Amino acid sequence: MKKIINNKKYILFVFLSCVFFASCNDPIFHQIELEVEPLQAKIPGSPSKIVSNEGADKLYTANGKLWGWDNKTDAWSEISTTFKTARDVAYVKHSNAEVLYALSVGGSSTKIYAQKQDANASNAAWAPIESPQNYTVQSIFGAYGATGGGAAKGAFFACASNAANEFAVYYIENPGDSLKPIDGFKERIFGAAFFNGKYYFAANNGVYQSGDLTAATRIDEGTEEDPGTKDKQWMNIVSGEVKGIPVLAATSRDGFVYLKNVSGKPSIKQKEDSYVFTSALCFWTGGDAFYLLCGIQGSSYTNGYREIKLTLENGVVKLDAYGQPAASVENTEKYSSTIGIRALNSIFMPAQPEAYKDAARPLVFASTQQNGLWSYRGIWNAAEK
Repeated sequence: MKKIINNKKYILFVFLSCVFFASCNDPIFHQIELEVEPLQAKIPGSPSKIVSNEGADKLYTANGKLWGWDNKTDAWSEISTTFKTARDVAYVKHSNAEVLYALSVGGSSTKIYAQKQDANASNAAWAPIESPQNYTVQSIFGAYGATGGGAAKGAFFACASNAANEFAVYYIENPGDSLKPIDGFKERIFGAAFFNGKYYFAANNGVYQSGDLTAATRIDEGTEEDPGTKDKQWMNIVSGEVKGIPVLAATSRDGFVYLKNVSGKPSIKQKEDSYVFTSALCFWTGGDAFYLLCGIQGSSYTNGYREIKLTLENGVVKLDAYGQPAASVENTEKYSSTIGIRALNSIFMPAQPEAYKDAARPLVFASTQQNGLWSYRGIWNAAEK
């Protein structure tokens, strides 16, 4: 009898050992370990792009409602409006005022509203802006920066279409002015940036630039190896700095990356994989590392973003290695099982809250196309606050 009991104990020991060792090597058990319990997004649905003030300590987005975040509270809160819905946002530091713009949608019509930002911004009135005649505004953008003399310069842009599906781009340089068209600029734009005293646009047929907004010209520099910007749909364009050196970057849907320094010829390179770029694009800094985070879209399980390393050589910023997130996340496998399966509308690294100022991997926000606003706080998950 004692021998039978011992045999049973031995069999149980062997069975449990097999289960243990199998679980350590079984990809199914490993996948379970990587699963992250999803949080409830405070801003659900498909939030718009994320925009910011000059210091990036205040962010804004819209998902039908208008939302704001600041790095003092490190929390998103709904912004009171006098209109029912907010589909898109833009922020501009004009030469004489800072203004938050919102695009409201009602049925088949749209309306732009503007609110000046100051110490009493929450009490400032929302002023409607007259829409262009026979055109419907589809999206709005802001671009601003400092001129060579240090003065602030910025403009608001509205991309609109008519019944024939023809596009036009309108602008406002001084708050209170009416929308004016950029003459001859009949492209659909997906992004705007201010760089080295000029405005730049990511458009459906190239990257364009304009100095005084009376017209816009396409940038077509290129060789056989470097094909220029024409005949590509550019999804977004952003300006930033790498170790204090100003730089401009854009991504096209078919996988090209455009990088421009203050002087010299722009660099245009194509990434190695077959995934398309989305409109999500931002500069990322962690310690002494600098990257572009670029949204991609592939299969149901291959979305999220990719990193492009930026290097500085003799005062010139250059494109380096392209690959899966490693610098911006602690665990690449958990990235793949979380934000890596979500297609992104926007991605943005804000001025860091106090708790993140010394973090090797800073706080980042991302607007997903279906799953609300997400954030990276040691791991990617829906932003619950």
